[in-house]
Amino acid sequence: MLGAPLAQAALASGGRLRDRLDIVLGTLTIEDAKAAYRAIRQAAPGGLGEAPAHDVASEPRVTLLEAMRAAETRDRIAWNYTHDFVDIFELGLKWLDGGLARWGDVPWVTTYVYLGFLAHIPDTLIERKFGGNVASDVRDEARPIEAGLSQSAAPEEMAAPLAAFDRSLKERGLNPGTSADLTVATLFAAALRDPVTSG
Repeated sequence: MLGAPLAQAALASGGRLRDRLDIVLGTLTIEDAKAAYRAIRQAAPGGLGEAPAHDVASEPRVTLLEAMRAAETRDRIAWNYTHDFVDIFELGLKWLDGGLARWGDVPWVTTYVYLGFLAHIPDTLIERKFGGNVASDVRDEARPIEAGLSQSAAPEEMAAPLAAFDRSLKERGLNPGTSADLTVATLFAAALRDPVTSG
């Protein structure tokens, strides 16, 4: 859901990727909503539930951006549509660039970006499936691990606490899928952006 507008923006000409994305988001259509709804239904992701308006189980009668606006309070992906992907451009890419400058190791930098989202933004997939308190608890659990990684000159030293945290999440059936989606979108945006303008 985050990758498609970024890819469309990359195909456009002129200006920074972020500026082109703003145009893409502003020109989304009902047909875009229909295509997105079909894709979501086919993927059948967990934790969707039922929406009071513009539910994906029905055919949309509004543009994709309008549908996202109706969902933004319960879904961080939708929130990013209505806020010009601010999490990607102002958080994710900042963490990615800082991690690359510090470690130069893409796998650890990816982990750092993921932990950044998890430690700073309650994961809305967890929130929809288990409630706001559980999502906030996971965010709070991630914070000291993210802080430890950010302060580490040798990130491999954080492998044990990271593995323990991962096991704990799996044992509780908790999947921070929104944080993962934001991480993937950050990596994609980094690959697409103009290296001269950095955005």
